[in-house]
Amino acid sequence: MNQATSPSGGHCPATGCEPDATACTKAEDCDDGDFCNGDEVCDDEFGCQEAEHPRECVDSDPCTVDACDSSANMCTFTCDPTIPGCEEECPTDYFPGCFNIVPMLSYSCAFGMVGYNFNQICCTVEGLSLNCSASGVGADGTLSEVGYSGGAHFEVTTTVEGGCTEDYSFTGDFTDPDTFSGLWYVHFTQTDGFSCTMGGCTDQTVYVTGTRVP
Repeated sequence: MNQATSPSGGHCPATGCEPDATACTKAEDCDDGDFCNGDEVCDDEFGCQEAEHPRECVDSDPCTVDACDSSANMCTFTCDPTIPGCEEECPTDYFPGCFNIVPMLSYSCAFGMVGYNFNQICCTVEGLSLNCSASGVGADGTLSEVGYSGGAHFEVTTTVEGGCTEDYSFTGDFTDPDTFSGLWYVHFTQTDGFSCTMGGCTDQTVYVTGTRVP
């Protein structure tokens, strides 16, 4: 049976008139921004249609809990040591926590406009993002590692753009759940031809140890 068109411009299949869906020319036009509810489709006749099935997040590891994180737009596979037989395979939870840093990290340049001064760093894990805060680092004191999935090694970074661009990096490896050895590295890139030189900003490399705050 041929379809008619309703007075409002919608389609009239055998079941009755329905309003038009969002117009589209390709599937990308219909993306609702939610990775976890599946891939929306573009129908030539009826426009954007909802995904038929939610996203399937499945790996082959019996020790992981498979899930979908809408906020991060990704599948997550979290190792669960409480699953029988997985106690040794799953990594130790080194984070969250606060750690005392030795030696104290302190530096200032560009007439005091660039600098940091801290002997403690605090870190949390949100999904697959490791976020660590330290006083005076960058714009808001936060260094991050996207894609962190546990384990003894970490690397958090942040960049502050400007005439003298600041790149901060803090890497470390845990020797046990409460102690790590790390490297603090700051690199300055002169982008306007004078700010780094006039400000006296020079690269910094410091080897440190971190001990968990009880």
